[in-house]
This record gives sequence, C-alpha cells and structure tokens, in this order.
Amino acid sequence: MKHLTNLAIAAGVFLFTKLYADIISFNSIEISGLNLVGHLLVMIFVIQWIAYIPAFIFKTEKFYDLTGSLTYIAAISIAIYSTNNSKNFDLGGLIIGAAIIIWAVRLGSFLFMRVHRDKKDGRFDSIKTSFSQFFMTWTLQG
Repeated sequence: MKHLTNLAIAAGVFLFTKLYADIISFNSIEISGLNLVGHLLVMIFVIQWIAYIPAFIFKTEKFYDLTGSLTYIAAISIAIYSTNNSKNFDLGGLIIGAAIIIWAVRLGSFLFMRVHRDKKDGRFDSIKTSFSQFFMTWTLQG
C-alpha cells in the first residue's frame, strides 16, 4: 500500500506541475507547437527519471543533488536562449538567469563534494532501498 501511495504522490506532483505550467504559460513562446514552459517541464522530469534509473539500480544518492543542479542549469539556459534573440533582448532576464546558474553551480558542487566526502547522504539511508519512495523523491526534485 505504501508503494501505491508513493507512486500516487509522484503522479500527483507531475500532474499538479503540468497544470501549473499550463496556467502560467499563457502567451508563452512556442516551440514546435508546444509552449516553452511545457518543453521545460517535460525536459526536467525526463532528466530526473533517467537519472533515477542508475541511482536505484546502484542504490546510490551520490548524484541526486548534482542532477538537480544540472537540471536547473539546463532549464534556465534553454529559457534564456529561447527568450533572447536579435529582435528581443532582455538584459534583466539574462542577469537573473546568470545569477540562478551561479547559485546552482555553487550549491550543486558543494552538495556533490559533501556527499562524496562523507560517502553518503543520511537523508537517503531508508529511501534509496524503496523503488517507489526513491522514485517519488526524484520526481519531487523535478
């Protein structure tokens, strides 16, 4: 029953995020018929779910925080690239995006080095052995 609850939470998080993305993406930039926010949403969750597979197979949390940071960096980079072109340059958005990328690099590298120094992250001791709980955790990160 706990596995179903964890999977239901993961599905609920994805659906809530999708609904929220649909609401905020009104008049968003479109790429191949899908709005930019929708593209980013799919990319973010796919990255998390792909990274989850080897993490669960090897029962490791060592790349969890690094994956989260790289996901942030990828999403912000794509958003900046997609919204800035020769006709429309947004310096304020570029500065905010750069600040987010700097923050993600700093935090991700700190957490990655800490988990490798300590050989584990205690938050995951009981989580990483459960398929559904570990999956839910990776989904929540997305």
